[in-house]
Amino acid sequence: MKFSIFIITIFLIMFYLPVIEMKSKRCHKHPNHVKCLSKPTLSCGNWSMTFDLHGITVGNIGKLSCPSDHTLRGNDTISCLESGLWSRIKATCVPDDVTDSRFALFRDSRYYFVKAELQTFPQAEATCLDMCATLVEINNEAENNFLLSKAESLGLVSPWIGLESKDGTRYEWVSGNTTETNSYDDWAHPNTIIHEVGRCVHLDVGQKAWFSRDQSTCDSAKDEFICEFQI
Repeated sequence: MKFSIFIITIFLIMFYLPVIEMKSKRCHKHPNHVKCLSKPTLSCGNWSMTFDLHGITVGNIGKLSCPSDHTLRGNDTISCLESGLWSRIKATCVPDDVTDSRFALFRDSRYYFVKAELQTFPQAEATCLDMCATLVEINNEAENNFLLSKAESLGLVSPWIGLESKDGTRYEWVSGNTTETNSYDDWAHPNTIIHEVGRCVHLDVGQKAWFSRDQSTCDSAKDEFICEFQI
């Protein structure tokens, strides 16, 4: 009897062991070896974002932080993707002296509606650049209406936008696009636009239109402007 039990036990071991091994091989046939080896970077102006990475395999999360004199705005994490790349950074570092900024998303852009210490048009441009952004470029009516609506809800009156006349013959955005190449503008007085070197543009929220100002006005301080950051 004992001998029969012994034979049966040996038979079961011989039969099931290969099955277990086969299942084990199937489970590990395609182990996930993908790693995000390239460390992400983001720096603008005089700051660099810090990345605290908790592992570099798929699914691991990285925590973002800014230097002590800046505040992080946006999504403060990234993740390692199956492509072997880190997910896109959807945040930036805002200087602490930009005390009352408001962030909003519209299509492929994140906008910063800024109320700060008094700044000239060139200074507003520099502040946007220090946040890895530019003064806003308005490409179509839908975007223009969104900006007007959002600015009004936040109490902005006449923020700078990123349009200026650099050569005195046309109005150009930071990207190099013009109102002509974009086939869109929203001038308050389209038939009497003045083309002079150094003129800049602000968005009049109350009149829901663009106004061009001479260089002396552009060099005067204003505490409102809109930055745009591509996400």
